[in-house]
Amino acid sequence: VTSVLVKAVSEALKDHPRVGASFENGMLRPMRRINVGIAVGLDTGELVVPVLRNAGSLTLEEIGVQAKDLISRARKKRLLPDELQGGVITISNLGMFGIESFVPIINPGESAIIGIGAIMDQPVATEGGVQIQKRMKVSASFDHRVVNGVLGALFLDRFRELLEDCERLAE
Repeated sequence: VTSVLVKAVSEALKDHPRVGASFENGMLRPMRRINVGIAVGLDTGELVVPVLRNAGSLTLEEIGVQAKDLISRARKKRLLPDELQGGVITISNLGMFGIESFVPIINPGESAIIGIGAIMDQPVATEGGVQIQKRMKVSASFDHRVVNGVLGALFLDRFRELLEDCERLAE
């Protein structure tokens, strides 16, 4: 799931690059590369955010390999200091703990964070009936000096579109 989320965020950032910008020293700094942070909880209760570099230029398979390596080394506390810096956006997934939704807090230097809830079976109204379908709640926090509510909504809508057609992400 992590690699699909990273790929979808990366593709949505290509369409809405301002979401990856930052506000520093009173000025807007445009995103140079799509570096995606992946929040990783450790057994000690600590949280680290390794950064997957240039995720926007990687295939889904490459993202999967690199994310697995970063997460594994994060849990073993074997990350280099540079691997914890330079993110433009972070994905925080509490769904694995059964959390349906939450309000994520933006990491310093970034202007956005995406909160991923548990994937759950939900009744969904369809034409002429109700079906049980997999659903996932997504929340986001944005630095409004960089990303206003409209741009944030457009970004999240693109993210949703990409996830709903995730087979295309593998192309």
